[in-house]
Amino acid sequence: MISGRTPGQKNSDIEVLRAFAILFTLIVHFRVLLPAESVVLTPLAWFDLSVGVDLFLVISGYVITGSILESTRQRSAGRRALMFSFWIKRIFRLLPAAWTWVVIACIAQLFIITFTSVQYDPQDILLRTAAAMANIMNLYMPWCVANGDHQACITQNFVGHYWSLSLEEQFYLVFPLLFFFLRRNVLVTVLIAALALQFMWHRPFFSYAWYFKTDALCWGILLSLLSQTAFYKKHTPVLFRQPWLATASGLVLLLFLHAVAAHIQGIGPAMRPYGVAVVALLCAVSVWLASYDRDVVSTGKRYSAVMLYLGSRSYSLYLSHLVVFLTIRDFFSEYGQGFAQAGGPMAVNVLLIAAGLGLSLLGAELTYRLVESALRARGRVIAARLLTRES
Repeated sequence: MISGRTPGQKNSDIEVLRAFAILFTLIVHFRVLLPAESVVLTPLAWFDLSVGVDLFLVISGYVITGSILESTRQRSAGRRALMFSFWIKRIFRLLPAAWTWVVIACIAQLFIITFTSVQYDPQDILLRTAAAMANIMNLYMPWCVANGDHQACITQNFVGHYWSLSLEEQFYLVFPLLFFFLRRNVLVTVLIAALALQFMWHRPFFSYAWYFKTDALCWGILLSLLSQTAFYKKHTPVLFRQPWLATASGLVLLLFLHAVAAHIQGIGPAMRPYGVAVVALLCAVSVWLASYDRDVVSTGKRYSAVMLYLGSRSYSLYLSHLVVFLTIRDFFSEYGQGFAQAGGPMAVNVLLIAAGLGLSLLGAELTYRLVESALRARGRVIAARLLTRES
């Protein structure tokens, strides 16, 4: 038996996976927030928490495909209307919040240039802003690394994390065309072929190939299509017979994922050709287990409440955190040296982490309430009117 969720009801385990993905991402970006010699960064060398992005991409493929499948069942409108309604909902759901934080990033850098000795090239700011706004940051980042200051491209780009958002936006643009204009068996064949072709694709960090992790998206789509079959509904994993075993398996898999990414995938020039594909596969296994919504990554009410909250704010938190981290870093480097000398390294670590996480959460909450939720509802209304008219 799978969970008896009603259509449109959120899967709690998928939301908790979102929370894990954003927590991994926050922690990996401590590298730009904390001093290079910070003891907090030492354990991170043993793990690769960049897998948060891979997990996000599999979830996106799974959830978006499910959303399109649900819309085709509930509406009698033609495929053209269904595609446009999907695009409308995505535009209102994602772009206003994303553009809000691009503007905030620009303002933050202007303040830094004005009130500190840290200087940023206005031309670079404009280029990065344009790339983020146009959803081509996954093209800009490897170009910048190949043609400019490698370190500056990564550690001074306040919207560098928009590369994954750009990849998702490109996916949202192309996938509906494949879904509605290819027969289902052809679509599945294309997805499997894409996974096979990418398995031995060498994708080192900061190369063009690294910024096109389409295998993670392909896995999400295939999982969503599988979840609609009678086979999926009839056959559940054996480990669900023991709830404690299911939960332990889900959590251990998430921990194992980091070690696999660091030691099997490899980091930097040591990355193996099949490494990214293996990480995407393990993320897909996590999403597959979570798709049954059987508390595979939940252990208690308080824990679940916190994780569900983080999952619901994960998009806004993803947008806000790097802008906040880099702003705090630059202002602290200018005005925090007295505190650093008086308090010592540990006090600096605690202060920077507390300020970074606290302000990121505050920014995410305000964005979620004032921008994301309000405009998402507006997009749904417009899309529903289009479908009603076409029906």
